[in-house]
Amino acid sequence: MGPDLNEAPRTTACPSCGAALRPDAQWCSLCYHDLRAPAAPVVPEPTPAYDGSDPLTAPLLDLLLPAAPVAQPEQAQPAALPAVPVVQEAEWPCTRCGLRNALTASTCRDCGSPFLGGASEAPALVLPGVGDITKLSRGHRVMVALGVVLAVVIPLALMTFLLTPDPSPGGGGTDTTVTVVP
Repeated sequence: MGPDLNEAPRTTACPSCGAALRPDAQWCSLCYHDLRAPAAPVVPEPTPAYDGSDPLTAPLLDLLLPAAPVAQPEQAQPAALPAVPVVQEAEWPCTRCGLRNALTASTCRDCGSPFLGGASEAPALVLPGVGDITKLSRGHRVMVALGVVLAVVIPLALMTFLLTPDPSPGGGGTDTTVTVVP
């Protein structure tokens, strides 16, 4: 069953910002203050000292081997701090001179070329015997495309024509020989 709509909703206030909250809210929706009760601190239970022996095989080893003095654990030496890796600042290579510049720089510090200065140029598409296709007119590009298609289709058609066996004279696909007897 849903909530009783005849009863006015009960609200509480956030202790951090004073915003109105539902009584069952676990956090404030305005300032994200945690409204749950703090968890009790976990106290670890003391563990018994472990001498390194296996409780199942220790009695057997006591019978077979003489008792050896138990070595005291060495005092823990403070661990040396690991070397902090040097983080290099992000860089961008200049498209004109190749010098690596800081990512915050908008121009090359050597030649003054702007960031991605050469990126606005259209890439060149040069075909042998034709030249740069990007500089040709639309009609010339259509003719080049037609020439490329014909350069592919004509050799394929010739290979198909030359490598396909002759059709049989009977039309049925089987080799039938007619013998005339006099």
